[in-house]
Amino acid sequence: MEGGINLFLYVAGNPVNKSDPLGLQESEFRPHPGYSDPPVSDDVFWGAAFPDPDSMAEGWRHGWESGYYKCLRNCLTKGSLPPVITTLIKEAIIKGAEHTAPVLAGAIYYMKYPKWFKALGKYSEVYVPRLAGRIQSVAKGVSVVGWFIFYGEIYHCAQKCSNECL
Repeated sequence: MEGGINLFLYVAGNPVNKSDPLGLQESEFRPHPGYSDPPVSDDVFWGAAFPDPDSMAEGWRHGWESGYYKCLRNCLTKGSLPPVITTLIKEAIIKGAEHTAPVLAGAIYYMKYPKWFKALGKYSEVYVPRLAGRIQSVAKGVSVVGWFIFYGEIYHCAQKCSNECL
């Protein structure tokens, strides 16, 4: 960094390290009495903020051996309306509606007012573009709501499988 102090030196390459080469901690500044520094361990590479890779691998292994991931896959892909399939179909329909919104809006105005919108609203400069924008907004809103429902189904499957397998 030109003209500034390299902040990376203050932490010696480790963001949870308490290195202070300029002695700023010894100044008049005192932190709030309720503040406490996060625990720092020299045994763990990045401190306590990141989990141990060995315990993560052990957790993955336990998930495979207990059948948790198989249960999760079955819950999300099987049934009368599997969540994965319904989400893919919903997204395809919504993306199609977003891309064809001007044609859809023109068709709506043509059906409602066939005398004035003979070319499916192709030459309309106000009504059809305004309705197309509303159709696109509604499609995006439906997409957001659909993703929240999908995440809720994933949460439900994870709870069900964790109760069965663990």
